[in-house]
Amino acid sequence: MVEEDLPRQVALGSDIAQALGPGAIATVNIGLSFEQVRELVQATSHESQAKVEALSRELNTTNEAVTGFLKIINASEVPSEKWPQMLAEIAQRHRELVYRLGALTPDDPAIKAIIEEARTLIGRADSAAAYDRADLLLGEAEAVDLRAIREAEALEQEARTAKLSRRVSAAATRAERG
Repeated sequence: MVEEDLPRQVALGSDIAQALGPGAIATVNIGLSFEQVRELVQATSHESQAKVEALSRELNTTNEAVTGFLKIINASEVPSEKWPQMLAEIAQRHRELVYRLGALTPDDPAIKAIIEEARTLIGRADSAAAYDRADLLLGEAEAVDLRAIREAEALEQEARTAKLSRRVSAAATRAERG
């Protein structure tokens, strides 16, 4: 079942929404009207900066992230009446990536560097491509881990083979001594 086929439910407010039904998707609209989002997207004044700060507090994210959300909306070809929903979706994607990245504490320096690059991208994302790139970096980090697992498994198999060979050799030596 593709995402478009899943039941979609929209809730006004912030933070938590529950969608009912198998695989249902809930969108939490952050409670801004189309006019308020349009004003934020088009805003450049000091007063608008205060609104960005208030929205960043409401979304529990940085001013830079909210400014990025608004740039993404402004650059989109989405009809302006859908901007509040798009803002909620961008904020949700941002939050999910920040959460996923926050859960990672790799020991491997190569993976750590990839994760840090993804964190930096998300911190200043101002396009959908930046979020896509961060997600690709997570995939790259996973691929590095999987390669390391395959290498460890190969070494483990070599060790088992060497151990078996040594057992056979030791048994042959013992047989000759007897």
